[in-house]
Amino acid sequence: MYKPSLQSSSDLETSEPNLLLPLWASWNWSKTYLSDDIHTKYAAFARELNILCKYTFTDRDEGILVVLGLGLLLRECWRAVEAEGDDENIPRFVRESLLHTKRAENVIQTIQTVIDANEKRQKEKEFDGSAKGKKAKAGQQKGADDKSQVENTRSQRQRKPSKKLLGQ
Repeated sequence: MYKPSLQSSSDLETSEPNLLLPLWASWNWSKTYLSDDIHTKYAAFARELNILCKYTFTDRDEGILVVLGLGLLLRECWRAVEAEGDDENIPRFVRESLLHTKRAENVIQTIQTVIDANEKRQKEKEFDGSAKGKKAKAGQQKGADDKSQVENTRSQRQRKPSKKLLGQ
């Protein structure tokens, strides 16, 4: 069974910053099928799946491309499963593909890994944001209290004439 090389979703946060999505994980991919290497070489399939798993997206647009890539890879697995060996309308590399149900399950597992990692990042972001928000509010309240003390002290001084003025 294929398992992404990640041990936990925290590994996603330390992924390589120069990691690039496969060329076919794009709305501009115009070919009908993914490359024949993905079908005929397990290492190519595993490499692309691992990249999609490790890719840390920072915004919605990048996240959509990761989902698109996983969806295209899953579709390719099912195409290979459904391909008839004697159907001349389907490229030979798809008919003789190494992709099959087990590889489709690998993609589905990777989808779950990506979802789990994204949920973890979102929770950490919310936690960090809420902790920072509480600190900021506490700081604002403290600052407001300090300011009001200063104003109160000044206003008290203005009300009481100094002892020097009173001749004491």
